[in-house]
This record gives sequence, structure tokens and C-alpha cells, in this order.
Amino acid sequence: MSDYSKLKSRSKQGLNYWVESAKQDFMISIHSAMRRDEISKAKLAELVSCSPAYITKVLKGDANFTIETMVKISRALNSKLCIHLAEPHQAIRWFGVVESKKPAEQRQPAVTRHWIHVNEQDTPKTSLRAS
Repeated sequence: MSDYSKLKSRSKQGLNYWVESAKQDFMISIHSAMRRDEISKAKLAELVSCSPAYITKVLKGDANFTIETMVKISRALNSKLCIHLAEPHQAIRWFGVVESKKPAEQRQPAVTRHWIHVNEQDTPKTSLRAS
């Protein structure tokens, strides 16, 4: 095992590794939602009722936010905060599923998004095709 592999393995035993990993996952989700809805940092700060500097801090991973703050950010981004426990070795993948029961001509422009959680080991090794 290389020195890097040993160091990485040891770091996964510390609390700081898991805290930073959770922050990074949340930051990635924020960036994704901001891109999806074309929301700037300034607009997000306005929606959350905080300073643009705080949003910059959050997006850099320098903020130690509470669940309440995470929910505020999620709600401002028209999203739902999902907190989930998984075994450390599981690779977690979230897939968005769009659902509509109305015919195309009756649909509103806005789309309802539903998220499903899939463990990587449960996913078949086949590709998906759009129909």
C-alpha cells in the first residue's frame, strides 16, 4: 500500500474527514441547484436573508452551518434537504425523477422533482435509454 493510500485510510478514521465530506456534498448540491435555477450568490443571499459574504463562505466550505441553515438554503433553492445514513463503504447516488400525470398540453411550465436514493451495489450494470 502506498504512503498516500495509508494516509487516506487513516484520515477516514477521523471525524474531520467525514465533516468535510458532508460539507462538500452539500456545497456541490447548492452549486447544482444554483446553476439549475440560474440563481446568483447575491440572489441566494437575499433569499436566505444573509450576506453575500456568508454565501461565499458556504460555497467555499468555510462555514460550519446548522441543519436550520441548511434547510433555509435548500428552501431558498426550491429544494428539499435530505439527510441519510449509509454504511461508510456504500457509494450513494441520487437520481431526479420528474413526474407528471397531465397530458403535455395541460402541463404547467414548472416541474415537480422527486428524488430517489439508490445504493450503487443495488444498481444494475446496464445503461439507460431515453424513450
